[in-house]
Amino acid sequence: MASRASGTGKAAKKAPAKKAAPKAAKAAPAKKAPPKKAPAKKAAAKGGKGKGKAQAPSPTSGVLKVLKACWLGLAHAVGAVLRGIGRSGKALDPAHRKDGLALLLLGLALIVAAGTWSNLQGPVGDLVEMLVTGAFGRLDLLVPILLAVISVRLIRHPEKPEANGRIVIGLSALLIGVLGLVHIGCGAPGRGEGDDALRDAGGLVGWGVSRPLIFTVGEMLAVALLALVTVFG
Repeated sequence: MASRASGTGKAAKKAPAKKAAPKAAKAAPAKKAPPKKAPAKKAAAKGGKGKGKAQAPSPTSGVLKVLKACWLGLAHAVGAVLRGIGRSGKALDPAHRKDGLALLLLGLALIVAAGTWSNLQGPVGDLVEMLVTGAFGRLDLLVPILLAVISVRLIRHPEKPEANGRIVIGLSALLIGVLGLVHIGCGAPGRGEGDDALRDAGGLVGWGVSRPLIFTVGEMLAVALLALVTVFG
């Protein structure tokens, strides 16, 4: 009997070991963690939709493209007419053409001419008087001519950027030198004398060029230096 009791006691002691297996079974659900990565795909899908919406063309882009095409078409037509006069660049590479910029300068020349050569009324005339006449004074009549010359040069010889650059620099130096001389010749009025006094002289450009020279080296030497700038131009 004692042996049976001891046997049953050992069996009773060994029985709890079998209960450890359910704990291992309970640990098995931990393998289900990887499926949580699925929301990342949804986020990527949302990101793709967002990019698609960002790349959608704006309503005004089509209108701007049409306006640009019309402007370039008109510019190329005007350029073809001007290039057809005399010795033309018929073999000009289309990639070298600057008809759009040239037509813009030509349009500005017409507006400035209407404001300076005639008594143009309205906001456009007031703007031309404030900007062009205020800046160039008595020489505002020459501004549309200079703009037209640069425009025609860009239309007929756009393939010569270095020569065109030298022409622009030379005309700028010529204009600055002459404006300074005109301003000194008109008595070198200052800004304190009012806008009308500046417009009757060399404008803001002439005042800005001549005033520092007069202050530093005197009027006579300022005239000589401005004459050199004019000759350089």
